[in-house]
This record gives sequence, C-alpha cells and structure tokens, in this order.
Amino acid sequence: AERRLDVDRLLDVEDMMATYPKPDKKCMVLYAVTLNKAIAEKFGSASGSGAAPAPAAASKKEAAKAKAAAAKAEKEAEAERARAEKEERIARSRAKAAATKAGKTREAQEQTASSAASAADRLTRLAGKSGDAP
Repeated sequence: AERRLDVDRLLDVEDMMATYPKPDKKCMVLYAVTLNKAIAEKFGSASGSGAAPAPAAASKKEAAKAKAAAAKAEKEAEAERARAEKEERIARSRAKAAATKAGKTREAQEQTASSAASAADRLTRLAGKSGDAP
C-alpha cells in the first residue's frame, strides 16, 4: 500500500497485538477507507464517489447499500480522526500543566529552602549576640 498507492501505514503489528483479541474497529475502518480512496484515485471509479464500482449483476438496492456503508465508514473515520486530534490536544495540555506544576513546586521548594537558610542565619546571629553578652 505504501509503495503502490502512496498510503501511509496506519496500522502496526505492535498496535494490533496490543489490542488482541479485539482490534480497534475504528482504526481498521479508517485504514480501509483510506485504501479505498487511494485505489479509486489511482484506478478511477464508476460512481466518482471514491467507492469501488458495483458488479454489473448487483441490484440498485445493493449498490445503494454499499454506497451508504462506504459513506458511514468515511464518517466514522473522520470522527475517529477528530477524536484522536482531541486526545492529542488534551495530552499536550496535561503535559504542559504538569510541567508548570513541577516548575511551581520546584520554585516553592527553593523558596522554602531559602527561607530556612535565612532563619538559620538569623538564629546563628542571635546566638552569637547573646553569647557576647556577660
């Protein structure tokens, strides 16, 4: 598919094995729709919609069902792409928030250490002054 149709590999063996025995249907549908479009673009299609032409013996009803199924698969694939983009935005946002929190925590720790050092210095100075008194 990559060489002949210029379609990126969307499914990896590792990903499929990770979801075994139930592979992610949406990923499979997305890949099937992408392949279908690439085949239609390369070899042409009778309907012009990107769907493979129906066999001559198929009835109009079967052709309509096939077209509806292809449209549904395309909508599901688009919804899956949108969901994946949303998850990616959320993950980036969470990572950014975690980094910000870690930075604030580090700043608070440094400030606490600085305050403790200042207090220790004051105590040392006070102890030194009280030790000088008779």
